[in-house]
Amino acid sequence: MTITGVCYVALSVSDVERSVRFYTEVLGFSELHRVSDDGRRAIAVRSADGSVGLGLVELAASARDKFTPLRTGLDHLCLLVPAKEDLEAWSARLSDFGVEHSGVLPTPFGPILNFKDPDGIALAFKAGA
Repeated sequence: MTITGVCYVALSVSDVERSVRFYTEVLGFSELHRVSDDGRRAIAVRSADGSVGLGLVELAASARDKFTPLRTGLDHLCLLVPAKEDLEAWSARLSDFGVEHSGVLPTPFGPILNFKDPDGIALAFKAGA
């Protein structure tokens, strides 16, 4: 029995249209398809290289509170980039779009860049594998 990767990660969002704009315009994901049924709207997106899939899900019945890693569930989602130079480029791009971020930070695991999506969901870019 082997797990070979992650198919996708679904994120609960408060405004699916705002979120899809962020993930496509800022992060360069492509929209794959949309689903709308019984109080749920979802949009699937995929990274430019096809390696990361996200489901952006807006539920009519969900609480409209802000994301916090202090609750059980998602702490943050970290996306890989090839090299530290890519982190610098992403830092500049995030700034260009007005997205607050940590700047490139050293960690014991390699350099990382922290930021948040429009719902405050904690995201990061990490250089290397």
